[in-house]
Amino acid sequence: MKIKLITIGKMDLPFLNDGLDFYLLRLKHYCKLEYIELPHSNLPGEHESKIMQIEAAILYKYFEEADYNILLDETGKSYSSVQFASQINNWNIKGMKNLHFYIGGAYGFHDSIRMKCDAKISVSCMTFTHQMVRLIFVEQLYRAFTILQNEKYHH
Repeated sequence: MKIKLITIGKMDLPFLNDGLDFYLLRLKHYCKLEYIELPHSNLPGEHESKIMQIEAAILYKYFEEADYNILLDETGKSYSSVQFASQINNWNIKGMKNLHFYIGGAYGFHDSIRMKCDAKISVSCMTFTHQMVRLIFVEQLYRAFTILQNEKYHH
């Protein structure tokens, strides 16, 4: 299974970068994972809808019909860690070999991106910075694969 995690904006907090690197390295034992950071719209004073449009245009380049595109979005479906592992397994069984997960910018996703996605997942009912969500999500990906392999990490 190939997984791409496509994000808007740079990581600028060293402690989050360290955690992200830690889990990205561990995930290589379970899947092919590509982590992509795209620039955020840096237009001071620009209205949030315009920023979301600009970021949507950047994200469009990564959407491919043959891939399964999943937004990490507050309106998405919530999973427990075990349910998320099961969902990854289901996607794999159904032949979805390329999963693309997207983390939007500070204002989230433009409606055109929401309509184009195949699924939406909520990481939590709580609000986190987009940088923290990256670390939380890659940890949950790692946890999901260890659950599927019946390894002790989850306990």
